[in-house]
Amino acid sequence: MLYVCKFLTYAYVQRISNPRARWSPPFTSPPISLAASDMPTGTIQPNAAEPMKFSVRRLFSLYCLLLSLQVSAEAPIDNTVMVLFEADIAAGALSEVRELMVRMVALTEPDEPETLVYRAFISQDGKRITFMETYSNTAAMLFHDESFTQHFADDLFQLTANHRLATYGAVSEKYKAFAAASGFTVEYNDLVSGFSR
Repeated sequence: MLYVCKFLTYAYVQRISNPRARWSPPFTSPPISLAASDMPTGTIQPNAAEPMKFSVRRLFSLYCLLLSLQVSAEAPIDNTVMVLFEADIAAGALSEVRELMVRMVALTEPDEPETLVYRAFISQDGKRITFMETYSNTAAMLFHDESFTQHFADDLFQLTANHRLATYGAVSEKYKAFAAASGFTVEYNDLVSGFSR
């Protein structure tokens, strides 16, 4: 559709530049124009000052031009997925949990370029952990969680309780199947509207 609009726009521009000339498409030879001295006696000469009449075809071509500009300006689809993970720290396990969180970040940063945000927090009272994560797409999130399951899941779940895992954004059925098979209870949230700067 975009190419059709561009083609019709070319025709519109050609007609604007020379409204009385017989237009030919760009893939044919240009029309032959005659000088005033070559025209038969009595031929009506073009009047440059005559206002151009807008035909339906010209208006449609203009509409197509505007449509092509709109299509070109459309923003790409946002496939990012945000994740929130929270859990209570088991009694006496604060130092172990802190050390484990540091190791998780150290492994994630160099090996996962599509993990855009990965931040680990401990509440000031030392009772709860929070992970805030953002992935470029659901495949990147799946890659991370497969690595987490392999390296850290057993230790983290032994040291914490009352886990809450929530995702925000489009999540694939493949990821949902993985989460269910891994025993994760996930709160899935779909994007309604918003922006990021």
